Amino acid sequence: MFRSFVRALASTLVIALLGAFVVALPSSAVEPAASTSVSGTVRGPGGSAYNTAANSWAYLYEGEMSVGFSTIDSEGDYTFTDVEPGTYTLGVFSQSIYQNQFYEGALVRENATPIVVNEGDTITIDIELSTGGSIQGVVTGPNGAALDPAAHVTVTAYSASGVWTRFATVDPITGQYTLDGLATDDYRLEFRDTGIYVSEYHSNAKYFGSATPVAVSAGTVASGINESLAIGGAIAGTVAGPGGGALDPAAQVLVAILDQDGDYVSDGYVDSNGNYRVSGLPTGEYVVEVRDWSGTYLKRYSGNAATFEAASRVVVGAGQTADNVDVQLMVGGAISGIVTGPNGAPLDGWDSGSVSVLTTEGNYVANGYVDPQGAYRVGSLPAGTYKVVVHTYEGPFTTTYYGGTTKFDDAGTVTVALGAETSGRDIAMIRGGSITGRLTTDDGGALGSDARVCASAVANEESYGCSEVSGEGLFAIHGLQGGQHTVRADTSGGYL
Repeated sequence: MFRSFVRALASTLVIALLGAFVVALPSSAVEPAASTSVSGTVRGPGGSAYNTAANSWAYLYEGEMSVGFSTIDSEGDYTFTDVEPGTYTLGVFSQSIYQNQFYEGALVRENATPIVVNEGDTITIDIELSTGGSIQGVVTGPNGAALDPAAHVTVTAYSASGVWTRFATVDPITGQYTLDGLATDDYRLEFRDTGIYVSEYHSNAKYFGSATPVAVSAGTVASGINESLAIGGAIAGTVAGPGGGALDPAAQVLVAILDQDGDYVSDGYVDSNGNYRVSGLPTGEYVVEVRDWSGTYLKRYSGNAATFEAASRVVVGAGQTADNVDVQLMVGGAISGIVTGPNGAPLDGWDSGSVSVLTTEGNYVANGYVDPQGAYRVGSLPAGTYKVVVHTYEGPFTTTYYGGTTKFDDAGTVTVALGAETSGRDIAMIRGGSITGRLTTDDGGALGSDARVCASAVANEESYGCSEVSGEGLFAIHGLQGGQHTVRADTSGGYL
């Protein structure tokens, strides 16, 4: 059995001093990048003309991330311009008729043939699509009754591995639906309505794992995949501010319906008058959770409870509405400040980051994001004492706590009162160390395309980072704390 091994990675590496220097070249020394493009023509089976009814797009991926898309015109042509040098995969996704596929016929991105783009290249890649299979059926109400004309039922097909594949809207008059452009596979279908009927999986299954799979072969039709939906119940009420007053117009209040285990069932937003209604619920007992995404109000539950455990239970029957499930919110506290580089310097090299608020025991409470100017604010906080930490996704900075430390135990604390904002909690980021190298096979060849290298600290879980691998096998992991780190490479294509 043939094996290839990843070289040049020690099981542990020691990061040297934090705070490496960065040398910036004058702008006059930087040459403008040459124009680079990837384009081509998409055709149907056997080189036939592209069918515009497929409504397709071409996508360009770098690793796992889509870096751009192009519409496919009536002639089947697509174009990506100003493409940065690198290694990419190319996929074409259609709303109907054709299978989704990648360059050279791959059905999943991991098996696609990589495309290496160098500065100034003009690359032409034509793709021939294959006709997919179809699933057809009729959706009805209970006992085969016609659907309510006000219903809006959709059908979603998931592959055997659980990947979203196709979506269709059910005709409200005839109840008919068609899902096409499907690759050969076993599919699980989800039937979902916006309010009248209970959502379910085929056939009449509550959960994805218990759904009856539907076998499809490319170019064939699986017909008679019918579904009878049950009528659901509803929960309705009003959400008010302190003392029963009107909500702040800037509030973004979401009402979530949870089952007895605290698992999500459905949700809905309140209107401008604070009213809400969540429909299509199976018969049972529920808890209503109300939270404000704007960061003004504290989270509350049915019965105005502060916790799920103390919440009132709401009983729902088929075709019935549990009315007057009202909730009154309280204004929470907030923490705000400015995130800077070391010693208050601008955030050079900053890509993006988030702020987490933790209890003094280290339990997560809430989070927010740092804007391009470095400002952050985390609201909807109960009164208490907290610790604040900034996490970066890319760039030279390591995880940094309020108080100028990389360690939770050494972090400063912030006291919050209800209805008040504790401002001025600025955080100067600490520049981290880096691990760089090259990922190769046992014969010294580059191992790029979809490979990823990650480093994690041996002594704690607070220093962690990853890097995509270039077409030449190069990787660079930044923002790591000082100390020993374990380095791991994850690849596709069967390498160990």
